[in-house]
Amino acid sequence: MLKRLLTAALIVCVLALNGFAQKVCNRHIEPQGSFSFCLPAGWTVVEKPELKYKTLFGPRNGVFTPNINLRDEDNEAPLAQYVADSLKLILSNYQEVGATSVQVLAQSNFKTESGVDAIKVTLSTEYQGLNIRTQQYYIDGNYKLIVTCTALEAESAALDPVFDSVMKSFKAD
Repeated sequence: MLKRLLTAALIVCVLALNGFAQKVCNRHIEPQGSFSFCLPAGWTVVEKPELKYKTLFGPRNGVFTPNINLRDEDNEAPLAQYVADSLKLILSNYQEVGATSVQVLAQSNFKTESGVDAIKVTLSTEYQGLNIRTQQYYIDGNYKLIVTCTALEAESAALDPVFDSVMKSFKAD
């Protein structure tokens, strides 16, 4: 009986430690933006002198590399209005960046594990013969932060959960 109890206690401890280990992440800190988030496994961080924030790149799959880009903008509009204005701009100017079409697939409220509210928008774009899926997360604060996660449409089933996970881990520091 004691042997069974010890075995059960050991199994519970292993499961608890395994659950704890899954919560630990490789946290990327953006000092200029005072925020951080967990990096996806196997992704790299690249600093570009012309950009304020670093860009994240996933493993290349054929002709496209999944990526996460960040930018901010000083804008005092309420977040919902800012998102509406941003989408209007995207939908009326997509040809200027070489896209053939852009379609809004979904829009919903989004909350990070640390309680930061955001709006998530899913877009489908045809660009140079590629079908691209974009998840944009709009975050309100001292400025509007837009996190754009891009991958091929064919990879969306695998990468949409990765993008949501990254954004769930977002913390304003």
